[in-house]
Amino acid sequence: MSDGMQCVYRHELAFWIVAGIFSFFRGWYGFTILVMEGTKTVTPWSERKFPSDRRHRWSWWTHQIFINFAGSMIGCGAAYYLVVSCGEFDGKFNSVAFVFLLGVAVAGIFGFLPFIVSKLTSLKG
Repeated sequence: MSDGMQCVYRHELAFWIVAGIFSFFRGWYGFTILVMEGTKTVTPWSERKFPSDRRHRWSWWTHQIFINFAGSMIGCGAAYYLVVSCGEFDGKFNSVAFVFLLGVAVAGIFGFLPFIVSKLTSLKG
């Protein structure tokens, strides 16, 4: 394997390690930006100060952590694809795809992807 290819693989590995660390951070602390019924949702441990009928269950916390982690990783994946494929977007359709992927990347990296998806779709019957 040439030195140039090894350098590319090292950069890719570094990118995904940083993306994983950032996504873990976003997943773990992403729910702290939520405000539920006028009360800021903080952490599972500090929520114990609330009455038991106002606390979230462990499944809610697990879901929030996973959704925020996944949203950030999707955003990082879209950003990675945009960087790797730069210059391959030609024509009208590809320009729309580029703008869409850019929107997904920005929304995912900044933590808004789960919020946007929840507002665009309804899981309630």
